Parts: sequence; C-alpha cells; structure tokens
Amino acid sequence: MTWEEITVTVSEAAGEAVTGLFYEVGADGVVIEDTATWDRFIREGNWDAYERPESLLEADRVMIRGYLPVDGALPDRIRQLRCRLDGLTEFFEGADATVSLREIRDEDWSSTWKQYYHTEKIGRRTVISPVWEPYEPAEDEVVIRLDPGMAFGTGNHPTTAGALRYLERYLETGDPVIDVGTGSGILAVAAGLLGAGRILALDNDPVAVRVARENLELNGVRTADVCVSDLLTGITEKAQVITANIVADVIIRLLPQARQNMLPGGVFIMSGILDTRWPEVLEACHRHDLKILSVVQEKDWVSAAGRF
Repeated sequence: MTWEEITVTVSEAAGEAVTGLFYEVGADGVVIEDTATWDRFIREGNWDAYERPESLLEADRVMIRGYLPVDGALPDRIRQLRCRLDGLTEFFEGADATVSLREIRDEDWSSTWKQYYHTEKIGRRTVISPVWEPYEPAEDEVVIRLDPGMAFGTGNHPTTAGALRYLERYLETGDPVIDVGTGSGILAVAAGLLGAGRILALDNDPVAVRVARENLELNGVRTADVCVSDLLTGITEKAQVITANIVADVIIRLLPQARQNMLPGGVFIMSGILDTRWPEVLEACHRHDLKILSVVQEKDWVSAAGRF
C-alpha cells in the first residue's frame, strides 16, 4: 500500500485549524511537530540539532503531517486541502501555509511513526501503550496495546481521549457497542476491555478495517466484528452505546441513523468536533432529539455524550 505524506507548515495560531482540515479531507490522524517537540528530541538524544527542519527555526511555526491513500480520490482531496489552506489567511494573519508532498510505503511508515507514539494514561483507568514499549499496569488499569499502522487513532489526541473518557463513564458490563469510524480500533478495543458485550466496529476505509481487526486480536477482544460500511447505512443491529470519533459534518449526517440503531436509554458518544463547528452539531442534536448529558472541550476540540 502506498500513501501520500502531506506536510503543511503554518503559523502556530493556525495549527489547530489545519489539523481540522486534514480530518475533513479524510485523514484519520495527524502528526504535529513544533519547536518544543524538536527541542525535546535534541535533549533526549533522539535527533541532532542540525536535523531540525529549517521551517521550524521560527518559534511560531508548526509542521502538521497527514497521510492519505494513493488512489483515484487523492488528487481531489489534495485540491480541497489546498483550497481550504488558501482561505486560512482570512482568519489567521500571517498563516502563510506551505505544502509539500511525498509518497511513503506502509513499511516506511511503521518505523517513522514509532518516534511519536509512547505509553500514555487516558482517563481514570485506560492506558494506551504501543506494542514496542513494555508497561506494567497498576491495579484496576486497563491496558490497550496498539500497533496503529496507517489507521492512526492512538489515544493521545484530544478527540480520541475525550471519547475514551466517556466510554469509562457510561459503558456498563455487557452493553452492546457500535463504533462508527473505528480507525485503528482503539475505541472498540477499549469497549471490549472495559466489559462490553457484542461490539460492531465500522469504517469506510478497508485499511482501517484491517488494522482494527489486528488490534482487536492483539488485545484478546473476541466479541467484536469489524466491517467496511458507510456509517450505519444498512446496519440493523442496535447498541446501548454508539461511539463516533469522526468530524462535525459526518456526525451531523450520522445522528438520524444513530437514533434508529440506539437501544432505549442508550448513550451516543461523539468526538472529533472543532469548537467552531460545535454550534452546528448542537443544533443538529436538538433537531434529532438528542439530549446532551455532558460536553468537554480540550484545546480546540469538543467531545460530548447524549441520549435520544
């Protein structure tokens, strides 16, 4: 499998907005590098000082990398991204986004990703740990071992972390779960380890489906099925908990489907919503009779839970 690595260098003020643009054109995750990251790499001996990209020599610049599959849809996705980047100057003075592209293979990605991904505790019980790092869990901790591959979803982004914390709060033992837009499968794995019953994990990307299956197997979660699907289209199963860590536009489209697939008293967990888009999502929630139980914002990202 070949991927297009898209690197956007932009002002720090516009960094979160660029992250959102990557999600909107179909990237399932991003890598963000700034001067603080590189200074830490240098202190820890992971990089020599001369290896820092020249574009990061200015303290107010960040580099954001996203990955898209090289397929027939790629040219249009890149055009969309460039068009939206051009519009950033309307909202961020001096954004001055620059874009560079290169193709990368799965095996090259596997070694590159490891430098960015380390063990991290999310929420009260959940620990996310890559397969290449040893970790001894404390009592009552749930450890998710992940090899994210190209599907991303590692738990350290506010969107995934917010959804994981809501799973800890609302999931009851034996609850059936549907995870829409499963990515690397992290929410499906967490649901299984936290005691869910039947789990259905869905994604429209065959690569994500493959990676999610591998991560579910790696963590011994045997109550889950992973399928290629356009959201909940054609899905007749019902769940007590439905999770959707996607983007605002897709969540708005998903809401009426989630209502049909939700068991009475169930909880809909949504994440991946830029704070500037939350009013639109909230209006759609009201329109589809979703009562909001809780809203959390971390940086520029909103996560929420509700009941129909």
